[in-house]
Formats: sequence, C-alpha cells, structure tokens
Amino acid sequence: MISDLTKRKIAYDKIYNQFYFLFNLGNLKSDDIEKKADHFQNIYCDDIEKDFVQEVLQLSFIVNSIFPKSDESNKDKLNT
Repeated sequence: MISDLTKRKIAYDKIYNQFYFLFNLGNLKSDDIEKKADHFQNIYCDDIEKDFVQEVLQLSFIVNSIFPKSDESNKDKLNT
C-alpha cells in the first residue's frame, strides 16, 4: 500500500510541476513564465498551439494589470 501511495505522489508531483506556473502567473517574472510555458508546450506539443508561450505571457500581463501586487504603500492607504 505504501508503495502504491508513493507512486501516486510521484505522479501528482509531476503533474503539479508541469501546471503550477499557470496558477502563479502574478508572482513569476516574464523570463520564468516564458521558460515554463515553453517547457509545457514541448511536453504537450501535439495538443497546444505554437503561440502558447505568447498567449501565456499576455495572460500574465492581464492578470498583473487586474490584480497588481500590493506593496506596503497600498496597504497603508487601505488602513487609513
């Protein structure tokens, strides 16, 4: 049973490592997003369009413009 659970955990970790960057676009630099999206595209090359990397970068820009990172000055403004 432990062996089966270990195999499942390894499989889930692999999936997580391939997809997690899509849920973390607001916290990654463009270079990192580009590398991870390119790697993702190489894994799923038969399923993903050639412009996937550019689309993810554009989505990242949109996410960051809608949900900008809050800094201390923004927190102070909200607390006054």
